[in-house]
Amino acid sequence: MQEEIIEALRLRKEGQWLLSNQRFLKMLESFPDDANLLYQSAWSYDLLGEERKAVPLYEKAIQKGLKDGLEGAYIGLGSTLRT
Repeated sequence: MQEEIIEALRLRKEGQWLLSNQRFLKMLESFPDDANLLYQSAWSYDLLGEERKAVPLYEKAIQKGLKDGLEGAYIGLGSTLRT
């Protein structure tokens, strides 16, 4: 799975946000409680302007014990809720 995450992050960095989002969501189907995938999927929705879809994913990522990126998840959630 790590290689797929790296690929989805590469796509995001290159501005291919929709494709990156689709990759994260596909991985999330197999690992629905993975805090990092939840966070990355939420971030991807934010980039696409789909804040309503991002909020529950940020919240679940935090609830599931996200460690790496926890600060970013809180910032993303707060920013998204403000929007």
